[in-house]
Parts: sequence; structure tokens; C-alpha cells
Amino acid sequence: MARGFALASLILEWEGIPGVEAVDMTHVRDQVIELIRTLPEDSTLEDIHYHLYVREKVEHGLKAIDDGRLVSQAQAENRVQEWLKSSGPNQH
Repeated sequence: MARGFALASLILEWEGIPGVEAVDMTHVRDQVIELIRTLPEDSTLEDIHYHLYVREKVEHGLKAIDDGRLVSQAQAENRVQEWLKSSGPNQH
């Protein structure tokens, strides 16, 4: 979905992450409206949902980085290799 790549330019400071801090709902509402305005006129409800979902996930990822919850490239590659081993063709 090409529109998903445009989302990276839309990420602003957003206080809408549940459980992180008090949320000014007017601020969140305004940011959601602005996000929707950047989408093409023919966007579906599914497109809007997708962009909101991706934005939330990116915000959670940024928060995790800020909190020091991250892994190195080597650790990530090792995890993927372990997952691939455990989900091989004869793993019933």
C-alpha cells in the first residue's frame, strides 16, 4: 500500500498512547482529523483504520526506544533464526 509510506512524514508528537500519560482528547482528535485530511479523497474506512493502526504502532515503537527497550541487529537476526527453526516443515 503506497499510501502507508506517506505516513512516515505525518508522525508528530502524539500523546495518544494508552497508559503513557494523561491525554488531551481534543489534541488527539485534531491530530486524527489532520491525518485523515492528508489521505486521498477516495480513501476507505479500511485505509483510515490502517493509517491509524500504523501510527499507533510507530508511536509505541518510538516510546520503546525512548525507554531503552530495543535489541541489536544481531539479536534480532538470532531471534528470527530461532523462530524459523521452531516453525520448520516437520514441527507438528
